[in-house]
Amino acid sequence: MAKIYISSTFKDLNAHREAVYKTLRQWGHDAIAMEDYVASDKRPLDKCLNDVASSDIYMGLFAWRYGYVPSDQDKSMAQSSLVSLSGIDPETAREKREELNLGSIYTALLTQSASDDARHHLKEKQSERLSALDMLNQHKHLVILGDPGSGKSTFVNFVAWCLAGESIQSPYANIERLTTPLPDDEGKDQEKRQSWDHGVLVPVRIILRDFVVCGLEKTGQKACADNLWQYIETMLKGAALGDYIPILKKELTTTGGLVMLDGLDEVPEANNRRVVMKEIIDDFKSAFHKCRILVTSRTYAYQKQDFRIKGLTETALSPFTSGQIRRFVDMWYAHIGELKRKSASDAQGRAESLKYAI
Repeated sequence: MAKIYISSTFKDLNAHREAVYKTLRQWGHDAIAMEDYVASDKRPLDKCLNDVASSDIYMGLFAWRYGYVPSDQDKSMAQSSLVSLSGIDPETAREKREELNLGSIYTALLTQSASDDARHHLKEKQSERLSALDMLNQHKHLVILGDPGSGKSTFVNFVAWCLAGESIQSPYANIERLTTPLPDDEGKDQEKRQSWDHGVLVPVRIILRDFVVCGLEKTGQKACADNLWQYIETMLKGAALGDYIPILKKELTTTGGLVMLDGLDEVPEANNRRVVMKEIIDDFKSAFHKCRILVTSRTYAYQKQDFRIKGLTETALSPFTSGQIRRFVDMWYAHIGELKRKSASDAQGRAESLKYAI
């Protein structure tokens, strides 16, 4: 039997919280939640933190609300209950954790869309399929679909990283890195590079679930491009980049940019929000007509007819080929070897062992 502390915001997750609480009790666990607290001289937050620290398992339920923030705190009760790892596992907490470099492990993605030449000759080889970047290069308004974990958000992050890096002449993140050739069956570079013919576009990355929380709080408001632009302004001001707002707007309206809207499927259906989001994207496409627009979504969600956005070309990501797998394994172990200061031969040996096992 384990001692399990249940933490969540209350108004939006009351039913879920109660279901978890009852299930854990039925399974014989000692479930603890704030509802169990009785009146005492001890502050609720102190009691909460003590109970979390003494529990075997912390179970957090999170959705759209941040929760109550005590007057003398800068975090909600729910966030405060996330105790430091050093209080649970000091050895792990002391271990130095290196951040992975996206550019060092990113492997170009293939789509299920065939090239014009392949379609003309009725070819179905995976080698004739277009990469995600080639599709983005060809289509001004594009929707990339894929299963969870297929690489949609990683692609968005990588494109933004490379375009932003090119604008500051980074030796690591640039258009040359963006257009790296696809791997062949052995994981080596093919001769032809991927295509990008649009120069250094300003990348604007928006995670739609965050936009819904911060930019669509008011219900019943008219859905238009201004909703999305106001959210962009808010984010820039929050990053102390308010002076950049008029510069960015001029760039997007006169020259154009690449606006990437990540995670359309994560927009909740409640309060008609998906319909509102469709209207916002459609109006933004017209208001900022010089911009290229990329939307990502899980396939199953976008297939609903009332969720599709007019005027956007659709493509779906393909599973990794054997060549992509080999490329990723080689890059992964080479990068991990650098971070952990292992020899190149050791890193390559580990990579070969994994590729052989696969």
